[in-house]
Amino acid sequence: MSNKGDFLSGFSGGNTQKPLTEQNTTPVKDTNPNGTNKTNTPDNKNVSQQKDKIQTPPLPGSSGVATRPAQNASSVIKAPEHVVTRDEKFHKRALIKYSVIGASAVFLAIIAFFIFRASDTITVRNWVGESFEDAQTWSLIGGGANVEQNLEWNLEYAEGIIISQNVEPGERMSSRGLITFTVSRGPNMDEVIELPDFTTMTRQSVDTWRRANHVPVTFRPQPHDEIPNHGVIDVDFPSTVDPNHFRRRDTVFVYVSEGPQTFQIGNLVNFTPQQLANWREQNPDVILEINYEASEDIARGVVMRQSVAAGTRLPVGEALTLTISGGNPVEVPNFAYFRRGQLDEVEADGLKIEVQDRYHGTVPLGQFIYQSVEAGTELFGEDAFVTVRYSLGRPWIPIIGMENHIQETFLGFANRGAPNVRFTVEPVDHYELRGTVLSQTHYNQFVGLDTVVHFKISRGNLNPPVEAPPEVPPGDTPLPPPTTITMPRTVTGAREDSAAVEEFVTRAEIYNIEVAFDRVNNLSVPHNHVLRVIDAITYQVIAPGSQIESGRSIIIEVAYNPDFEGGE
Repeated sequence: MSNKGDFLSGFSGGNTQKPLTEQNTTPVKDTNPNGTNKTNTPDNKNVSQQKDKIQTPPLPGSSGVATRPAQNASSVIKAPEHVVTRDEKFHKRALIKYSVIGASAVFLAIIAFFIFRASDTITVRNWVGESFEDAQTWSLIGGGANVEQNLEWNLEYAEGIIISQNVEPGERMSSRGLITFTVSRGPNMDEVIELPDFTTMTRQSVDTWRRANHVPVTFRPQPHDEIPNHGVIDVDFPSTVDPNHFRRRDTVFVYVSEGPQTFQIGNLVNFTPQQLANWREQNPDVILEINYEASEDIARGVVMRQSVAAGTRLPVGEALTLTISGGNPVEVPNFAYFRRGQLDEVEADGLKIEVQDRYHGTVPLGQFIYQSVEAGTELFGEDAFVTVRYSLGRPWIPIIGMENHIQETFLGFANRGAPNVRFTVEPVDHYELRGTVLSQTHYNQFVGLDTVVHFKISRGNLNPPVEAPPEVPPGDTPLPPPTTITMPRTVTGAREDSAAVEEFVTRAEIYNIEVAFDRVNNLSVPHNHVLRVIDAITYQVIAPGSQIESGRSIIIEVAYNPDFEGGE
């Protein structure tokens, strides 16, 4: 560049030489001694002299002084004339040239910078919510930056999922840089957590809580009549789990309502009685309501209609109503015209009769008291049922020997319409066997329906008195042994084969006393009494405590009723 400058400097303003023609043609004014101007035209000699004085600009790299060898006038060669023209636009073109060169260099430098940057930098993407393994693959194979992880417990993200990153998404960084990811370890399964009140929640809310807290919840659906569908009924825990120290890894059993249990109802129309009975055995929880309807075309007992259409699911607790053919109706007779022993004469084919015997204060024994269905009513099928009550008369109070027979006797009164015939017990000190009835205010008699019988019962806590033998005068013959026995109180009310009765019969045989048992139908004797236990002794000819002489016969009556044999 310096050489160029030196070269151009020779053409600068002061060094620029004008053409020789211009120099030669310029008039030269001379002032003579006289003061007048004289214009002289140069001759050849002057021209040659001036040419010898012309200096050639120095060449680049020279010392700056141009010399030429001296020539004499005879050997001077006339040089051709040259015209040097000054270029006024040279600087403008040079400025444009170097501006273009500089701009091109800057442009190339910018392109080179962006190419380098594009090959050496990357744009960071958003890795939150993705697997750290995918980020490692991107780093090793995809030309990504170096990556590292910091682990922490987290409920929102699963194990191995990126929670956050230290470089914001969209930023550019060197491919040799480092990105630090916070990676989830998943939930801390050993963490102790507080359980909610499950009974106020639904299955959906429990499931939401389960997923949010990563707790293993086992749902156990079961039908429930009161709690609506999907409501929580109760919770339970395995035996190894402490509900007060519940860890996230522990299991909880949640019982969820399915609503009322339902049954699929089939088509029961035209079912025969046997088919309907089989269906009821297979569906014992279905409530059936049976209505009977007279029909001349459909056989008796066949299902005519059903209230719920076939294929419908019926909730448990709701009744299925069936209309069953009753065939020809049965007319209920007036049982007031029949006594207790005349029921076999009732003409009511297909009518089921339940007979009940009840004590009554005014209606005589065996007379009609009540019937459940009014006479003249027409009944069909299973509805052809009537309850009839007959009178037992007033209650008969027997002699009761032991305390345990008191409750049996009065329970029989209560079960047969005389609950207000009651008793009281007063224990007293006595030498008789414990529980022996010493006295009773009513015995062997009919009583009203509001009678209270008072019993005195032996405690058995005293020793029996010792009777001194009679004094025998000297020389007299001793008295013969006694020939009588005392009728015990422990016989009446006892069963015929009881120990008390057997003991009495054995003692009677020793004294040559004959004991006869007479089985009497209660309905045929005036002093009858229907006991809860058949074969119990209800009456004895000899009153308790009386003396029975040897050789005498006694009769003991035993309860017998063919209509009630076997008890209630």
